[in-house]
Amino acid sequence: QGACLNPTTTTAPVPVTLAPPTCDAPNFLDKEGTTFFFRKIQILSMSTFQFYSPGYPASYSKPKTCIYVMTVNPGDVVEIHFVDLQLIPGSSIQLFNTFADQNPFETITTDIPSSKYFASTTNVMKMAFVAANDKAGVNRWEAEFSSKNKGLLFDYRRFDILA
Repeated sequence: QGACLNPTTTTAPVPVTLAPPTCDAPNFLDKEGTTFFFRKIQILSMSTFQFYSPGYPASYSKPKTCIYVMTVNPGDVVEIHFVDLQLIPGSSIQLFNTFADQNPFETITTDIPSSKYFASTTNVMKMAFVAANDKAGVNRWEAEFSSKNKGLLFDYRRFDILA
């Protein structure tokens, strides 16, 4: 008799995620690095990196704050945008210009379009994901960060030369 005549029961596969299950320590994401902490980051191109909220695509609602520190080449700035961002009331994402900054330059508390980008003023950006301790609703994100040339700022002024 063939295997088709002997049915077996299988279970659904566990969803694959590159996200960490918890936020037990800060996550350091270095554009120049080649080894990434527990496969938390997927390389999209030579200069764009993808990372996720804990357990993504599942919702995260643990009371522990998740810290991510992104570093790019000196002279460049960190640029980030959220491909998928769904926050429940009470949750927030705070963006800081340096690792030591106490005051965020941006606090996100609601869904934003994926076309909105945020840039640091230095080659380091710290991100804090503060999850509300509430199981209702979807609380997750997927982000991409990259290195952006700081460029030069020009101040143009007109001067009339009187002869």
